Amino acid sequence: MRINISDLISNRYGEMPLDVTVDIEKIYRGGEIFNLVEPVWIKGLLFRMEGNIILKGTLKAIIQTECNKCLDNVIKDLSFDFNEIIINENEDDSADIMIDVNENSINLEDLIERLLILKLPMRVICKDDCKGLCPKCGINLNNSECDCDNEDIDLRLIKLKELLKQN
Repeated sequence: MRINISDLISNRYGEMPLDVTVDIEKIYRGGEIFNLVEPVWIKGLLFRMEGNIILKGTLKAIIQTECNKCLDNVIKDLSFDFNEIIINENEDDSADIMIDVNENSINLEDLIERLLILKLPMRVICKDDCKGLCPKCGINLNNSECDCDNEDIDLRLIKLKELLKQN
């Protein structure tokens, strides 16, 4: 979705309210895929100040991905405020995010993708007490128990353990 900002570019001061939803299917970060369950909502204000065009507002999205421990599906709400310089005419590299401006318009999908990648959680866990997967058989320990011997032994101390068993 492109937003026309020609009025803001041509005037020294001005503002333009923004209340839109943008339909984006997926966000990729590293090897992880984050599905967007519904369109991303942005409400804010585009305004010109001291030679810059700034977008200040709130972004809301619902993401679906896998739990990093048990691989179950997880749905999380994301909501955050942002304040980004879209055009920096001073060119002093102080802009948080520079957006390509073509034909006096900005591409909101690029902006949303960049903002979401910065705000996505580093690790997504389905619940605080997620037990994860058994390292031996791979069963989801949240749903059932396994009979695997999961005794955590430091490999450097195996010989010492054998000596203690002999005594």
